[in-house]
Formats: sequence, C-alpha cells, structure tokens
Amino acid sequence: MCMTKFHQSLKYLLTLSIFLLSGCELNPGPVPQNIDRSFTEEELCNPPCWHGLVINTSTTNDVISTLNTLPFVEHGNYHEMSTVWTDGNPATHLLFYCASDPSELCGYAILSNNVLKSLWTNLEYDLMLIDVVNRIGNPEYIEYEWPSLSGECAITVLWNSLGVLATFYDDSTNNQCEVLLSGEKLSRDILVHSIGYSSFEGFGPIGDCCTRISWVGFNDE
Repeated sequence: MCMTKFHQSLKYLLTLSIFLLSGCELNPGPVPQNIDRSFTEEELCNPPCWHGLVINTSTTNDVISTLNTLPFVEHGNYHEMSTVWTDGNPATHLLFYCASDPSELCGYAILSNNVLKSLWTNLEYDLMLIDVVNRIGNPEYIEYEWPSLSGECAITVLWNSLGVLATFYDDSTNNQCEVLLSGEKLSRDILVHSIGYSSFEGFGPIGDCCTRISWVGFNDE
C-alpha cells in the first residue's frame, strides 16, 4: 500500500524531529528551566488535551494564542508548511521552536479547515515509556521502522482510544527494533523523545513504511 500525501508529510516531520534531536546530546547539561513538563503535571488538562488545546476543537488562532503564552516556546518563531490531512483537504504544519534554544524544534501542529488535527512536542527532559504507561495506561499498538529515513530504529507507541502517540528512536544499536523483530518485549526504561496528540483518523494504516503490531508489554512482566 502506498502512503498518502498526509502520511508522507507526517513521516517527513517525524524524521525531521529525529534528525534535529540526534544532532545534539540528549543530556548536554542542566535541564533548562523553561521546558514543557505538561504531560506529567496532572493539574493541567489531561491528554489528549495540551495546554488547553483540544484536537478537533481548537482553531488556528487558539493554537497561536496559546503558543504565545507558553514560556518554553520562542514566541513568534513559527514556520508554516503546506500538506494535506487524511481526508484529502489542504492542511498546514505549524512548526514552533524552543525558548531554551531557538534553533531547536519544540514541536508542531497540523491544522485543516482552521481546526487542530494533530500536535507533536519534542521532550526536553527524561521521560521513560513506563512513565507514560503509568500515566495513561497500556497502548494498543506499536509501529516500528528499521531503518527509518534518518537511519535509526524509529518506534511509535499508539494509544488509539485516547488519541495519544509516543515516539523514540535508537541511533546507535537498533536494539529495540531487533527486540520487536524477534518477537520479544520492550524495555520499560526506554526514553521517549516526543509525544503526539491526534484525531482518530490520524491513526489509520500508514502504508508500507512501518510494521504495526499489538502492544507486547515490557520485558519484565
């Protein structure tokens, strides 16, 4: 099955995020003060809501207004890219950058017909996969690609019923893709590199780029 234009562009942006992350150390020094820890802060809205932004409800103005209030975002440093959503309608990728390093991509939103359809954030702190599972429960699926466009083992964990995704990659040993290929379970201390929120149609088949399997659990269960 061939990828749709939407999934091609989404695949490109995921690769871009991985490329930008892999070009720097994951733990280069003290963690910046102005970073987004909203996923672990229960006083904020629960996933798949992000800082008050709601998939299939928030508008373009809502997204930009919210970004302009967040201390970890470089205000006004937003780039737009044209794409299409899964229904074939025109859409826009809105990229935003980190206040701690304006050259670093902090995340992006996808909007179609002036409505938020998907939002991804790159993490600037250590968040293990087990922490995500403890926060929102077991996912339904795992998708993995080896090698990915950027050359790493790229894995996405999907909570379809919640509209949440988590991605991570292995740029040195490809160990976790080998684990999945062998039918074994994942390590619970894998560090998540990005968290995504999407409307349900964004979880459909993504073509021939990846392998999707049911959640296999952790290797110590």
